[in-house]
Amino acid sequence: MGTEALRRRAPLGPLAEELERVCAGERFACHQDAFRQLTELRCADGAEQEAAEIVGAELPSIGLTAELGGTLVLGLGPGWWMTDSPADTPTLPGSARVSIVDVSAQRTPLDLAGSAARDVISHGCSLDIHPDHFAVGATTQTLLAKAGVMLARTDVDAYRVWVRASFARYLAAWIIDASLEYR
Repeated sequence: MGTEALRRRAPLGPLAEELERVCAGERFACHQDAFRQLTELRCADGAEQEAAEIVGAELPSIGLTAELGGTLVLGLGPGWWMTDSPADTPTLPGSARVSIVDVSAQRTPLDLAGSAARDVISHGCSLDIHPDHFAVGATTQTLLAKAGVMLARTDVDAYRVWVRASFARYLAAWIIDASLEYR
């Protein structure tokens, strides 16, 4: 077996370079942030404090994010969070009441930024992500161009989308097309 077969590949493959090159305008930019460490935390009823101690900080409420150093924590549901950390971050230890699962290979993050980022997302998302309803620090699970995603507003004109690896190329191609008028 050659070393080529063992090389790690990003879900977008060669489309990542095209996405970054094509979506690099003043009003809209998009790129894949591959090889992040994504971890899901789930806890039993009443174990939220134990989960917070494992993470090392208070966990965000459902629909909100928290920034902990270089780690973004998303509140996804009752007793359910996802962390998005740099690749070299140590793995969190689980416990009998707190499940920690590495889901890095399941999803890939895409960063969308610029004054037209909200308009591009709105082309394929039925949620109202106007700042009055989806403020900085908000997160949700939704459909974007018919692909299931997690969406977070990370800054005034910046969003982060986590898409399943199997839908990543489809969504990137859709973003390239949907952003045409905003570049």
